[in-house]
Amino acid sequence: MLAQLAISRPSTRLLRPVREKMIDNQALLAAAIKGVAAAGERLEALHNVQKGLSVYDDSGRVELVRQHSHILEKKA
Repeated sequence: MLAQLAISRPSTRLLRPVREKMIDNQALLAAAIKGVAAAGERLEALHNVQKGLSVYDDSGRVELVRQHSHILEKKA
């Protein structure tokens, strides 16, 4: 199609709607990519929560407190 487009040399007036749609599609694609990245980050966060709890130690470093049981203890 691009080869045919180069040969036919359509006017700017004819190409304007195509260009506008390309710009719209670029914005939609960028938003979709951001959404996929956000979903990946959320899945990673959920996976990390299952490993344990991240806390800061006395020196300010991140430390992982492992979860010992999958049972939640309820206290009144």
